[in-house]
Amino acid sequence: METVKRKFNVSYGYALEYAKDMQLLFVHDLADFTAFDGDLDADFADDWLADITAAGAIVSDESVLNEQITFTASVNRAMKNCRNYYQEVKYFAHKAFPEPEDAAKLYELGFENYGKARASQTLMLQFMNDMFVSANKYAVELAAVGFDAAKIAQIDTLKTALETANKNQNNFINNRPVMTTGRVSAYNKVWDSVTLVARAAKIVCRLNPEKYNQYLLPGSDEVDEALSLKGKVADTATGKPIANAQVTIVELDITTETDNNGKFAMGNIEPGNYVLTCTATGYTTVTITGIAIIEDVVTKQSFTLAAASP
Repeated sequence: METVKRKFNVSYGYALEYAKDMQLLFVHDLADFTAFDGDLDADFADDWLADITAAGAIVSDESVLNEQITFTASVNRAMKNCRNYYQEVKYFAHKAFPEPEDAAKLYELGFENYGKARASQTLMLQFMNDMFVSANKYAVELAAVGFDAAKIAQIDTLKTALETANKNQNNFINNRPVMTTGRVSAYNKVWDSVTLVARAAKIVCRLNPEKYNQYLLPGSDEVDEALSLKGKVADTATGKPIANAQVTIVELDITTETDNNGKFAMGNIEPGNYVLTCTATGYTTVTITGIAIIEDVVTKQSFTLAAASP
């Protein structure tokens, strides 16, 4: 199966919320976009929203992982039940066949193979099947010492439970690449609309810097050609990126937010020297003066924020 690659560098969650926000903004400015490109009309907006809704309905990586953990837990429980029940079979088998010359019968009941089977789902399934067949073979002897037909049937019941759990786990693992591919494709379809509108906005909004910046792609995804300023915001203590931090050019009252990678970007800024502020919930605000914006040059300015005192 050919691998489908993501067309965006932000997280799935951030990409979806970003698309929702941009779609709402696009609907508000629909007349301007339709005047520029007739294909960017109300039908396009409706289709885009439908794609966003469809992508949002697909389970997240965390949900998939939790589901996989559930299947694994079911297999582990079934394996444990098989191991525990073998100890009961072993007890009554010793009781039924106590003499040295009975060793071959004990081997038939799994005494020789259990060590290898106890840690392998596949081997345990075969082990339980063989033990069930042998227990039926020696049903009279086992019943005489208290291991009756119902207890022999329990061997098959536990084997079937392990077989079902193992099959469910394998089916999930085998289908996961299909699930992942479907999710990437759905989000890529949403992102295609995001990038198309972002490209159009660079023309439609070129005389309105504030609006221009509202339609820029996240800092992790926007191309330098469209930018005047970019950077990253990180935690002073840990160095980890800070998402949703607000970076503002004070003189222009233009604000952008960092994406989930802590990156931000601004474009279409007139050359000059500016004051930047950076704020984030739970952190002390940082102000930097004398930030030079030069035509056709991308200024790079990052921030480190310290946690605010309680």
